Amino acid sequence: MSWTDVGPAAEVTDSAPLAVEVEGLHLAVVRCGNMLYAVEDRCTHDGESLGAAQVEDCQIICPRHGAHFCLRTGEALTPPAYEPLRTYADARWQDADMSDLERPLNRRGVAAAEAMAKRLLELELVPELLLVSPARRTQQTGEIVAQVLSLPPRLVMSDEGLYLASAADLLKVAQATGPRVSHLLIVAHNPGVSELVQQLVPEAEASGLATAALCSIAFECDHWTAIGVAAVKDVMRETPARGIFRLFS
Repeated sequence: MSWTDVGPAAEVTDSAPLAVEVEGLHLAVVRCGNMLYAVEDRCTHDGESLGAAQVEDCQIICPRHGAHFCLRTGEALTPPAYEPLRTYADARWQDADMSDLERPLNRRGVAAAEAMAKRLLELELVPELLLVSPARRTQQTGEIVAQVLSLPPRLVMSDEGLYLASAADLLKVAQATGPRVSHLLIVAHNPGVSELVQQLVPEAEASGLATAALCSIAFECDHWTAIGVAAVKDVMRETPARGIFRLFS
């Protein structure tokens, strides 16, 4: 693998990509936590430049029609895009002031968490157990959800295994739930949550979750160890206008 210098890492901010050209290729260099990613600077839906795109929760969002792409894999997570972005490299860099675990919710993230918590309350989707990734931003989301849903502290638990967990790891966490819990809510990270939803609900309409969306999946089985595609009984999805986290129950 060869590497090409395109500029100082300090020029890549949390909120916007850095547009660069390398040997005739137009790329967008994007920051997510303590990582930098390089993807093609072109939405696969209509060719729109991603130079003015928003960056949220390791996704880049096309400024024209709002298609979401995973920065790690290039996968198209939401319509109207269905073809993946080309990805070229990722480069770890150190933020001397703040690690990815320490990164807090921004104002838009707080507003999205509050909106989705209120939506959970409206839908009467109040969990008997809330599991939260240890990242600061997910902890804040969990606190907001617990407050809106009036959950006592004993029903809210931090799980180290949820931090940037894969779909397989998230499924293991859910399957380890005890028999006294009939409704579980997990606050974790993409792309793992979106990939898990796609595995459990493989129909065409079950595309990746948009930023701050929630997906409630009901299973028809006697034990959590039996949850899987065959046990899915009902699926409900909700998507706010903007946000930063995913909620999966």
